[in-house]
Amino acid sequence: MSEITFPDGTPGSRVRLRFTSLVLYVLSIGGALFSLYFITLLTRRMSVEEYGVWVMITRYASYFIIPSAIYSYWLSRNISRGQNTSRTGLYSSIIMGITAIPFYIVLIQIISSEFEQPLLPLIISTGFVFFDYISNSLSSISGGHSPQIVGYASFAFKVGQAISGWLFVGLWSLGLTGGVIAALIGRIMMTCLYLIMNYKLLKQSIFRFTIFVSWLKTSWLPLFISIVSMICTFDVIVVRALYGNEVPIAFYGVATSIMGVVLFASAVTSSLYPKILSKGNLDDLREAIWLTLFLTMPVICIILFYAQPLCAVFGLKYVSVAAPLKLFAIASFFQLLASLAGFSYVGLEKADENVLLSRTLLRSAIFKGTVMSLFVNIIYITLVVAISLLISNVEVFVSLWGIISAVSYALSFVFYILLLKRDFGQPFPFKILARDLAVFILPMVPAFLPFMLFRIEIVEGFYQMFQNLFVPVILSFILYFASLYVIDKKFRITLRDAFRMLTSHS
Repeated sequence: MSEITFPDGTPGSRVRLRFTSLVLYVLSIGGALFSLYFITLLTRRMSVEEYGVWVMITRYASYFIIPSAIYSYWLSRNISRGQNTSRTGLYSSIIMGITAIPFYIVLIQIISSEFEQPLLPLIISTGFVFFDYISNSLSSISGGHSPQIVGYASFAFKVGQAISGWLFVGLWSLGLTGGVIAALIGRIMMTCLYLIMNYKLLKQSIFRFTIFVSWLKTSWLPLFISIVSMICTFDVIVVRALYGNEVPIAFYGVATSIMGVVLFASAVTSSLYPKILSKGNLDDLREAIWLTLFLTMPVICIILFYAQPLCAVFGLKYVSVAAPLKLFAIASFFQLLASLAGFSYVGLEKADENVLLSRTLLRSAIFKGTVMSLFVNIIYITLVVAISLLISNVEVFVSLWGIISAVSYALSFVFYILLLKRDFGQPFPFKILARDLAVFILPMVPAFLPFMLFRIEIVEGFYQMFQNLFVPVILSFILYFASLYVIDKKFRITLRDAFRMLTSHS
């Protein structure tokens, strides 16, 4: 197995955590603008039911890429430790992607008949499965040695999807079918960029059949992890089957699309994970907590203040999603905390560092953490089943869905910090979290002023609604960061270092 040489000699430490995270975040924000355009194009050109079908199609494809965990899970851990198994991972993804296609085609024909969903866009989504297999391997490779590549590839996907969406949905009015074609083109662009940016690493690697066999022999663990993670995504299937239509799924889709801006802060965990793997300690966790709050709290602030006009951007039929959106924003905060604790716990595990043995992995933090997640996800799905049977009002239903999500992520966070303390003797830095959280909550007070002073008119037109929002939102951001600059020394240092870094490269 070839070794990877990093500039500073330390696997996974190519750049400092703070600036890697910020690069990923900036790329995510840039991509969000294109993603916003694409999603609003879909919500405005499709009926609520059609958009609900779109959300479900993305889930169907995600269910079929579960086997990609066989190689993608070990790839990132190998690459972070300097073991170049990139070509083995890529070839594995191609083989599995081709194998999965005929099974997917059979499934979507059954789904089309059962749920009365159009067959053509479902058939086209077959391409999602193949390219997601490949991009999953390339994403794991990139995450192990240069996480910012994931940001570049994601940006390419969103740009390609948005431009194609303008053509197929906006100009040619192909509706749901056009949306699926646009998403497929975006995936092709993302895969191409991944291949280009990882070309040198792939060229230095060779396909090792023994590595592939070792992944297959221990495939039960990554498959178990992937299936457990996938359980919570069956929520839309449960809702469609028990609630009886796609309307709450469409509302959920709008809420999670906006909530996705909060989750861009997961760039921090993407940068933190390889550092924990390579260094074997949590020295960078405190920095990661500050960065996560820095990238999260201003966005949550805007969502809480401007929830109704933000939903109106997607169309007046989604204005009632405002209340559930606030709850999903809180859920996203707990999701990020759970990710920090979870990646810290799993990253400290060294059972797989030299050789993969099932008996060792059964006693590992990787397995124990997954069992805990299984327990939480079963609770989540059980509660979703309950509200699907008991609640008929769609706004109340989606609001309860948001509360259930928040409680589930909060439980995961608590369980991970307990495991972290028990198995590795590492306490989660609650004092740091509480202090930083207080610092980032305080600027919300002045940021609230523009919302109070400006009357934001709710209108049907996308561009007019966007213009109505622009000035007060920008002013809220300015007041937030100006206040943060005054009260937080670390923020001032970060700005100074970023300015020096930019001027040194200019």
